[in-house]
Amino acid sequence: MPNITKHGREKLHERINLMDKGADRITRKAYRHGIKHGETMGELKSWLDGKYLSRMSANELRIYKDNLFVFDDSKLITVYPLPERYAEMVETCVDPDVLAVYKNYVNEQEVAKNVKKQGKKERKYAERKQEFMKSVLLYDVREFAADKYRSQISGITIDNDKIIVRYIPYRGQREDLFSIIGYLRGNTDFRSIRLVHAVGRDGKPAYVDGYTYDPYKERVVYRA
Repeated sequence: MPNITKHGREKLHERINLMDKGADRITRKAYRHGIKHGETMGELKSWLDGKYLSRMSANELRIYKDNLFVFDDSKLITVYPLPERYAEMVETCVDPDVLAVYKNYVNEQEVAKNVKKQGKKERKYAERKQEFMKSVLLYDVREFAADKYRSQISGITIDNDKIIVRYIPYRGQREDLFSIIGYLRGNTDFRSIRLVHAVGRDGKPAYVDGYTYDPYKERVVYRA
């Protein structure tokens, strides 16, 4: 695995805005999959010859994503953005078979990056959608319970096709809350529905005459 000198890390940050793991990752990819000095030809090769001779400690050059990586064996010394003129020459001054393999690898990396990015967006959307649905459902359950019971609904927890409804009763009173389960079965697709007596921050069962709840944070709070 290639290493990076202190100067190399500074130039990765300064010239292509990469640090830490990002710097390690692109250096590894450049060393393994970049276009080598000996795989170029024509004017591009002549320009690389000049860069090679100007860095007496360098013995490995790689072109990767419009940047020139300069190595001493497997140790990155520095990196330069390719001038636009020479970046355009990659298409015509690199061995065709080498260029095809290189472009295929770079394209695969871009596709994988986009798929990962899209996956993150979809997960965030699904999380926001679930949070919205949870808020709407909590409001509906509270409205349903308020018409029938003195007990208060403190919150709900949704896990795929399961839902837990937490309630706070009055001390010394027992209410049959199972119509809440019937309401949820008739209006949702949850396969498992449970009613759970809410607990306070002290871990003890909460009661309306001793506790209240924050309906936005779904947190049971002691009421003095």
